[in-house]
Amino acid sequence: MYFVLRAKPTRDQAFPDSDAVVPFIFLPVLAGILSGALIGTYSGSDSALCSLAASVCSRVSASGFPDAFWRSFRFLLLTAFFASCCFGVILIPALAFIRAFILSCSVAALLRAGAFSGLTDAFFAIGIPALLEIPCFILCALDSFRLSARLLSAAFRRPPDGPGFSASLLLRHALLLFALTVVSSLYSVYVLCKLGIQL
Repeated sequence: MYFVLRAKPTRDQAFPDSDAVVPFIFLPVLAGILSGALIGTYSGSDSALCSLAASVCSRVSASGFPDAFWRSFRFLLLTAFFASCCFGVILIPALAFIRAFILSCSVAALLRAGAFSGLTDAFFAIGIPALLEIPCFILCALDSFRLSARLLSAAFRRPPDGPGFSASLLLRHALLLFALTVVSSLYSVYVLCKLGIQL
């Protein structure tokens, strides 16, 4: 980890190589969204989708804040764990695809099964939590991928490219991700119930 945090960025750039790693995260996310939407929309029987929708909705409505927080935070925690090994350069893009696929396929299946009374309810029930959680995951995946890539460079006894990371910026990112996850969990547990959205 010495090579990862060995120097501070220059010219006020926290991650000078940020543009180079963006496709490694955004392309798997895009592929997961598209494939999940296609599979969720065009596969499975309507009765199976209705059973799935009823099961998901009952679980969401019965869960409390700890369960909602864990469901949102587990992908971030796993992504951060992958950053601690050089194999994260493979595992993190794969996890990005899986995360996007699960969300997209679930949303498409629920919409097809008619789990919501309208698009407005669907937006408040799924859209707003997704707008909070997906950017958090992408930010965590980008930071974790860069850290894993630098560890991979160190494993091959090569100095990592570019200056090191700013530990203070990583801490700010971590606090931001934690705060947004808490907000998303509180919204899922309390606000949706207050709005009286029928899933």
